[in-house]
Amino acid sequence: MARPNSSERIYQQLFSRIESGEYPYNSFLPSEQELALELNVSRNTIRKAILRLANENAVKKSQGRQSRVTYWSDGKVVQQQNLAWISYLKPQMLFSNQIYFEMFKIMVERARLYGYGIHFFDIDCQKDWDPAPLKETPWQGIFAVGLSPQLIGRENMEKLRAIPNLISIDETDDCPGENIISIDNYRSARLMTDYLISCGARKLGFLNDSIQSGLPFRERQRGFTDAVNAAGCASGVSAIVDLPPYSYFLIQMQKTIEVLQQHPEIDCWFCANDTLATLALSALDAMKIPTPEKVMVAGFDGVYTSQIIPPRLTTLVQPLREVVDAALKLAINPRPEAPAVLKFTGRIFHGDTTRQPSAQG
Repeated sequence: MARPNSSERIYQQLFSRIESGEYPYNSFLPSEQELALELNVSRNTIRKAILRLANENAVKKSQGRQSRVTYWSDGKVVQQQNLAWISYLKPQMLFSNQIYFEMFKIMVERARLYGYGIHFFDIDCQKDWDPAPLKETPWQGIFAVGLSPQLIGRENMEKLRAIPNLISIDETDDCPGENIISIDNYRSARLMTDYLISCGARKLGFLNDSIQSGLPFRERQRGFTDAVNAAGCASGVSAIVDLPPYSYFLIQMQKTIEVLQQHPEIDCWFCANDTLATLALSALDAMKIPTPEKVMVAGFDGVYTSQIIPPRLTTLVQPLREVVDAALKLAINPRPEAPAVLKFTGRIFHGDTTRQPSAQG
C-alpha cells in the first residue's frame, strides 16, 4: 500500500484532532507557522491540508486570520452555545493591551469548560460598524469589552446600545450596557494607597499619563486622593506625564524625569498602570535616586512581566478570573428582572520597589 503524501498525512492528523475534540467546534486552529514547526513540515504542506479541511466544511478559512473549526465527527454541526466578544482592538493587536489579552485567554479557557465557544468581533472607530454579523448567530451572551464613545465613536456606541442583554466588561465612560462586570478601580486604588502608607510612605504622588483620562483612571486617582486625605498624610499630589503616543522609550523617560524633578518631596509614587511605574523606575535610576530606599514606586494592573522581571514591581493585580467568571455566569444565567452591576477589588502583589509594611504604618 502506498504511503500517504505529507499533506494527506497532516490532513489526517488535523482531522483526528478535530474529531477527538482537541480542536473543539468554534475554536481556532493554531497558525500555519505554529503547525509547521510542531509537525515538522513546510507551511505549504500545512496550507494544503487546511484547504482540504475547508473544502470538506471541517474548518472555515478567513483571509489573514486563523482557520475556525466548524465541523464535528459523523458530519454533524454541533449546536453549541456561542458567546461574542466585542473589542476596539483587532485580533492581531489584542496583545497590545496585556490586561484584555490575559482576560480573553481566561475567557476562552473558562467558556470551553462550560461548553461554550467565543467569537471575536472588533469595531473600528474610523468606520461605520455593521452589526449584521451578530444577527446571524443566536448568542448566549455578548460582551462589550472596554468600549466607550471615545474609542469607537458615538454612532457605533448607539448601535451597541440597541443590543439586548449586552454585558459590559470593564466599566468606562458611558458604558453601552446596563449589565456591568468590572474591577472596582476606586476601592482597589484605596487598598493600594493604604498599603503604601503602611510601608512608610508619607508624601505620596499619583502619576498618570495625559492620554489616560477615562473613568477607570479617574476612579484610581479618586481612590488615591480619598485614602491620602483619610490618613492625614503630609502630601498627596497628582502629577501628569504628557506622553505622546508611540514615542520612543528615551523620550518617554525624559518626560517622566521632568515631572519627577518637579516634586522632589515625594517619597512614594503610585502609578496609574504598570507601564508608567516602569518608566518611573527607569527615571529614578537615571536620576541616581535609589528605590525603594529613597523613593518607593507602585503600579496598577499586575501584568505578568511586572511580577517576574527584576526589580519586581509592587502592584495592584486585577481580579481577571473573578471578572470573567462573573461575566460568564451572568451570560449563562441572565437576570432579566434587574441589571447586574458587579465590581471586584484587586489584590496587592508586594515586589522589590516598596519597603516592607509595618503594623505601625
